[in-house]
Amino acid sequence: MDAGLDIRPGVEADLRALNDVYDHYVRATHVTFDLEPISIEDRRAWFEDHALTGSHRLFVACADDRLVGFATSSPYAARRGYDTSVQTSVHLAPDVTGRGIGTALYRTLFEAIAPQDLHRAYAGVALPNDGSLALHPRFGFEQVAHFTQQGPKFGRFWALCPSSAPSGEDQPGGDARSGRPLAPCRVSKLRPRGARWRGGRWAQRGAGCARAAVIAAAASSAGEPLSPDTSVTLAYPARTTPRSVSSSGSRIWPS
Repeated sequence: MDAGLDIRPGVEADLRALNDVYDHYVRATHVTFDLEPISIEDRRAWFEDHALTGSHRLFVACADDRLVGFATSSPYAARRGYDTSVQTSVHLAPDVTGRGIGTALYRTLFEAIAPQDLHRAYAGVALPNDGSLALHPRFGFEQVAHFTQQGPKFGRFWALCPSSAPSGEDQPGGDARSGRPLAPCRVSKLRPRGARWRGGRWAQRGAGCARAAVIAAAASSAGEPLSPDTSVTLAYPARTTPRSVSSSGSRIWPS
């Protein structure tokens, strides 16, 4: 990490410089699915969702009197049931990548939110993105799915790799109802109830088929053949040991 790097909470006066960093990725890369630069008005509204304390934080990195990156923990979703979850991200000016600044920003961010009542942090990585895929596992993130053709940009569709990590005092995580730890579960039997396998896909629509499609996409990304017998490993609130559950059930991944 740069010796002269200063990491501090972001303030409203940082927003134009922060936009300059972010808008590079809007204009030139697929790593954000924003298609137009963010207006300062919209950025100010976004800033108001963050504070100097609490779960939703903004930290900026400055070097030589210049803002060179930022990291955030933001609301994951509007519904109250998601209050114990945050979505995290980090962005750097393109000329300072590979110098440990992203790691320093994330370390500061996660130390700040550790005392909060949080259970999970989530990050979505648009692929390919070797730097982000290397960074997130250092902070306990694990891939939980692989969404193909998730968003269009620059004339093609890009895949997305959602990842999650334990957060706060209950690391390494647990079932909110019982306190039992999360464990990997071998998910098998992709067949949704009442569906038939035809032409390489399930022939019936419905929630069960949607869950099967997500699991099948994850299996395909791992190099496994796509078939009715495809199995993948995901995180699941286990009772004592990993067990096999059907995609027609409701415990594969909460919506």
